[in-house]
Amino acid sequence: MKNTINQLRNFWQKISFSNEKNTAFNPDLDEESLAQLKVDIDYCVHSMAGEMSLRAHACKIASDYQSLSEVGREKFFMLLLNHYHFDQENADTIISNWKNNEDDVWCLRAALESQSLKLFKLFNGLNEGVKFLVDMRADMLSAQKNNIAFKPLQNELKYLLKEWFDLGFLELKEVNWNSPALLLEKLIKYEAVHAIRDWSDLKNRLDSDRYCYAFFHPQMENEPLIFIEVALTNGVVGNIAQLLDENAPTVDPMSADSAMFYSISNTQSGLAGISFGNYLIKSVVKELQKNHPNLTNFATLSPIPGFNHWLGQNISTVDEVLSKDEKDALISVSQSVTVESTLKTLLYSSWLENESVKAVLDKPLRKLALHYLSKEKSGNNKAKDPVAHFHLSNGASIGKIHVLANTSSRGMKESSGMMLNYLYMLDKIENNGIQYVENGIISTD
Repeated sequence: MKNTINQLRNFWQKISFSNEKNTAFNPDLDEESLAQLKVDIDYCVHSMAGEMSLRAHACKIASDYQSLSEVGREKFFMLLLNHYHFDQENADTIISNWKNNEDDVWCLRAALESQSLKLFKLFNGLNEGVKFLVDMRADMLSAQKNNIAFKPLQNELKYLLKEWFDLGFLELKEVNWNSPALLLEKLIKYEAVHAIRDWSDLKNRLDSDRYCYAFFHPQMENEPLIFIEVALTNGVVGNIAQLLDENAPTVDPMSADSAMFYSISNTQSGLAGISFGNYLIKSVVKELQKNHPNLTNFATLSPIPGFNHWLGQNISTVDEVLSKDEKDALISVSQSVTVESTLKTLLYSSWLENESVKAVLDKPLRKLALHYLSKEKSGNNKAKDPVAHFHLSNGASIGKIHVLANTSSRGMKESSGMMLNYLYMLDKIENNGIQYVENGIISTD
C-alpha cells in the first residue's frame, strides 16, 4: 500500500501542470474536502481537456483517496454512487433517442457508460493505477458489508477488472528461492491455507523437489495474483505434516511419480469473484508434464472446511449414513446414549491421543465426509463445500479421504482433521468438468 501511495505521489508531481501543492484532505472527508473532491471528479468526467490534464487530475484524486480514513472512503463511494453512477432515467432517454438512429450502436454504448466508470478508466493509466483500483475494490467490498448500497458500484469495478485480468493478459511464472526477496516476502504474507512460519519453512517449500507457480499481470509485476505450491512425491500423500516436514528427505524429482498440490492462495481481495484457480492448476499440470514426464499422478491434499459446521447443523443425517454396527461402536466409546450426542461430544473434544476412539471414529468419519462431499448440494445443484466446488468445477474427481491428516487447531475445528485427495486424471478432466458444471454430477474415484 505504501509503495502505491508513493508511486502515485511521484507521478502526480511529474505530470502536474501547476505549482499548486496537493491539499491534504480531512481524513474523514469533511464538507470542504468533499466539495474539493467533487470539483476534481467533475473535471475528469466532464472536461474536454487533453488526456494528460485528465490523468493529472485523476492522479490527484487517487493520491487524496489514499489519505482517507475508512469513514472518508465510504463518503467517497457514496459521492460516486449518488452523482456519477449509472442513471436509469438518463439511460431510458438515451435508449429512446437511439431507437431513431439504430445504426449508431457504438455511440449508444459510449452514452450508457457511467461517469464513475470513466473515472476508473483514467486511474488505469497511472503508475500503479491497476493495483490502486484492485485495492479500491477491496475497500468497496469491505464497506458493502455495512452498506449494501455499494454493491452496484463494486460490481461495476469488478466488470472492468474482469476485462483487464482476462487469462490472455496473465503470465504464469515459477517462484523459487532465487526470486527477489520482496516477492518471497509476499508468499509468506499471502499464504492462506498453511501458514509459512519463517524463512526456513519457506526454503523447504521451494526445495529441489518442490515448485511454486503464480499468475502475474503486466501492470502488477511484483504482485502474485494467485499461487500454488506443489510437492513431488513417490505415491499420493495423505498427511499435510508429511508434506511440510522440514526434516523429511528430499525426493529425487526425476524418480517421483506424483505431484501433490497442497496449497492454493488468492492474494488480492479486490479481485474476489474473478477466478484464476482453474486456469492455474491446468497450466501447472502442463508445465510439470513437460519438465517431468515420469509423473503419473496429479492430486491435491485439500481441506474440507465446511464439514464440521454442516454435521453440527445436520446431525440427524448420521442415522441415514451409518450402519447399526458403526453407530453402536461410536456409542461404546463415550458416555452418551445416542450416536448423535456421541459425535457432538467427540468432534469438539480432545481425542487425538486416545487410540481406541481414533480406531472407532475412522470409518464413520470417512463415510460421513464422503456423503457431505458427494451428496450434499447447494441451491444450484453444486457441491456445498466451497473447496469441493472449486476442484470439481476444474474436472477433478473425489479421491481418498484421510482421517487426522491435519491435526492443527484449524484442521480439527473445520473437519476433525480430515483432508481429501482430489484427483486430476488427465484423460477425465474435461468430461468431469462438463458433467459437474452442466449436470451437477460429481465424479468419485
